[in-house]
Amino acid sequence: MKNKKKSKWYGIWDKSMARYYIRREVITAEGRKKLERYPNNKYKDICTSKEKIDEFLKRVNHRILREEEAKKNWSIKTAFLKTKSFNIDFYNWVFKRTDNKRYSRETVSYVRMHIIEYFEAQGIVDYLQWQSISSQNKLVESFIKKQLSLETMKSIKIALNLFFQFLNEESLGKIDKFKFSFPLLLTERVRKYERKRKETFKHKDKRLSGEDYISDEQIQTILAACSKEYKNIPQAQQPINIHSLIWLSYKYGLRRSECLALSTGNLRNSCLYIEKQVKDTKSLKELKWGKKFRKIPHFYTEGNLDEVHSHIQDIPQLHPDTVTKSWSALMKILNLRFTFHNLRNSFCSNLFRDMQKLEISHSDIQLAMGHSDLRTTMKYLKDFRKFEESIYIPSKKVS
Repeated sequence: MKNKKKSKWYGIWDKSMARYYIRREVITAEGRKKLERYPNNKYKDICTSKEKIDEFLKRVNHRILREEEAKKNWSIKTAFLKTKSFNIDFYNWVFKRTDNKRYSRETVSYVRMHIIEYFEAQGIVDYLQWQSISSQNKLVESFIKKQLSLETMKSIKIALNLFFQFLNEESLGKIDKFKFSFPLLLTERVRKYERKRKETFKHKDKRLSGEDYISDEQIQTILAACSKEYKNIPQAQQPINIHSLIWLSYKYGLRRSECLALSTGNLRNSCLYIEKQVKDTKSLKELKWGKKFRKIPHFYTEGNLDEVHSHIQDIPQLHPDTVTKSWSALMKILNLRFTFHNLRNSFCSNLFRDMQKLEISHSDIQLAMGHSDLRTTMKYLKDFRKFEESIYIPSKKVS
């Protein structure tokens, strides 16, 4: 039963017991009055002294009044959070700065699910307390209980800092911008937790298990399946529509949106020049993370540029989501679990495999992939090494 209203704590003298008891009136959600007892063990040593009880009540009620005042100030300053349009307003604010729909949705979700709901459940209504090191550490502890990855925790930290920047602008400076650091993330304890979590969930993480690598044999199977038409799939989502996109993504490590933005003018004698990606069916936008362009050498198509030119000409005018739906339908037919982005991952792994043959370095692979950080590129080295260590099975039984 939820309480509707609570009065201040006050003392009652019990003549028979010759001591004070602390009580307060509570009006329940049904409108009934009842007395609530303050825990006896909190004041049993001073229960016979009126002066000490009065001092104790003053201290307890002052804390309650302070919490109520903080709650009132928070509700005034953040009244817009209660509106139905809050999620939309925050989403639009993030999207305006990043031009990334998926990132904007994740940021809003992180703040709503992992920040606001946590502090509301803890009853920490004064947002000034959120910044304290102890509150930040407890918040990280709640992430660990949820078994979130270290990468997700860092994303939540960024989302929280963006959230307070948004609050500062929406409240016209009434709410200060905070810089949350989550110091617990830098401790050895969290690093040990992350290693243990990875080992525990290895079978579920496709990147860790090596299940995101598409071999040369598998890509041939996938491309062969694209040459057919399927009755149970809508015409717009037929796999044949994305045959060229699959081939180009696997040979050049392109993202879905980069494939759709290609034109024959991007094909140079020395490289494939990537400078745009699609925003929707008709409009284009700048490359991801603010990069102006990147050049991808013809690692696997040297001397075969006519085929590359032909595939670029065959690129259909599709929405990126339609490509994903066509790919999903194809994977269901072939009973495979790959994503379209795994084509790009596999290109990176293949470059690691053929480093000596192609005479390239780690930084060359990073530039071709368009990664800002070399550590991101190096993740795919693990994938291929695991794939390479699989047990050899002869095609014919040896007598």
